[in-house]
Amino acid sequence: MARRPRRPLNRTMLLISAGFALGLVLIIYGLAAATTGRTAQGLPDEIEFISPARGDSVLRQTEIIADLAPGYTGELVIDGDTLPVVEVTPTLGAEPGLDIEIPLTTRFDPGSNVLRYLPQDGAPIPVFEQGTHEVRVVFWRIDEGREQALSYTWQFDVSI
Repeated sequence: MARRPRRPLNRTMLLISAGFALGLVLIIYGLAAATTGRTAQGLPDEIEFISPARGDSVLRQTEIIADLAPGYTGELVIDGDTLPVVEVTPTLGAEPGLDIEIPLTTRFDPGSNVLRYLPQDGAPIPVFEQGTHEVRVVFWRIDEGREQALSYTWQFDVSI
């Protein structure tokens, strides 16, 4: 039985294959080691989402959002100013098409546990000036009261 001659080792193909394998290993390691979302922001369990995120660069009229876990309420403190909170609930007895005036401040929706503040004319902060701004969300369980409040602070930048 005749043996086929053995092909010589192709070093170029070996180096290309090793490069692809190393690249694949580095991609898998990078994805496994990456910290994103809640972990990267260090959000406590009581806060599900914030916007803008820590360190984001945003526009002057960007809305501030803090999505709290069910059963929590709170308030926003922006650049040291505690903003009044208005609870947005369906108005009983409101007629269809009737305009309802809601004060221009932090709004809390108890159905979704979301605090929102939109800078606009007539609001406590009409626009965010250029630079770094600090937001602190003070939150507490509704059944425990504000005396048991915790807080979370982050900064974002405003560019023109």
